[in-house]
Amino acid sequence: MSPGPQKPAQRPWAADLHDRFWTGGRRSRFALPKPPAPRPGTRAPSAPQAQRLRADWLGLRVDLYDYAGDHRCQRAFAVRRACTLDDLATIICAAFGRNDDEHLYFYELAQGRYSHPALAQNDGSTATRINLADVELRHGDRFTHTYDMGDHWQHTCRVETIPAAVLGALRIHAADAAAAPALQYASRGRAPRQYPHADW
Repeated sequence: MSPGPQKPAQRPWAADLHDRFWTGGRRSRFALPKPPAPRPGTRAPSAPQAQRLRADWLGLRVDLYDYAGDHRCQRAFAVRRACTLDDLATIICAAFGRNDDEHLYFYELAQGRYSHPALAQNDGSTATRINLADVELRHGDRFTHTYDMGDHWQHTCRVETIPAAVLGALRIHAADAAAAPALQYASRGRAPRQYPHADW
């Protein structure tokens, strides 16, 4: 019998993932970090380096649909494969500027359904125990993530190859152990407010 997927030894972002996505400055925003500017004279990653980066990081392109099924916007980002599906729920929130990342959610993948721990007793495995390496996503694979059962934000996620132009910035970002485990490299459309009618 072959052993199952190996769990990553460390997830240094686990204790404070939410806090890593607040940008600094007077107008603080909840968002994914963008690729750092290349340093002068920085060489592109070699083929083995690029291969290692793509083995450790997954490229995702995520389309956001509202409760009515209308397409609203799109984001693309690299995320560490060591992230759990629960981590990914917070990362998707940051990609679309939602700072309240504590709502219920579920994923539907070819491998099965995975849910917020409060839902998992009834409808699937808990997302806190499954990481992206476990589900073995490959280029072109698609899955859905539904967030907030009230507002019903729907995300269609597609696995893509991280662009070569992004890999150099990703190598710089990944060298910092304290860096957030996701890096946004593309954006199309303005994300809607999380609570457009809230009076608070």
